[in-house]
Parts: sequence; C-alpha cells; structure tokens
Amino acid sequence: MAGLVNDMVQDDPSKRPTVDEVVARFEGIRKGLSRSKLRSRVVSKDESKFDAVFRGIAHLTRRIGFVIRRIPPVPVP
Repeated sequence: MAGLVNDMVQDDPSKRPTVDEVVARFEGIRKGLSRSKLRSRVVSKDESKFDAVFRGIAHLTRRIGFVIRRIPPVPVP
C-alpha cells in the first residue's frame, strides 16, 4: 500500500498513476489480503493497555457479529 501512496504523491504530475491505474493496483492489493486481515483492528502506537483491552473486546464482538451475519469484510456493490 505504501508504494501506491508514494506513487500518488509524486511532485511531478507526469509520474503519478492515472485513476484507472490506482483503482487496478488497489484492487490487486485488496484481493491479496485474507478475510481475517481485512477484518483486523488498526491499533494506535500510543494506545494504553486499558484502551487496548477495551477496544480489542469491542472489536472482537463486532467482528464475530459480522462473521455470523455473513457480512463481507469489504462491501461489494
């Protein structure tokens, strides 16, 4: 993902990918990720232990609910 973002913020506009290229590359990145990875929680570097436990439990509860209801990790149009 970092490579795609770096390409998108090039100072020289001619070096930036087109929107179609960005969409295609992003789709390739997304397809390479497992369902578990797509459902994983993003954790802040400065999160306290208390916050980590509280947010981890809340995330796990929501995640189980999504899996039981068969809601995909990424919405499909």
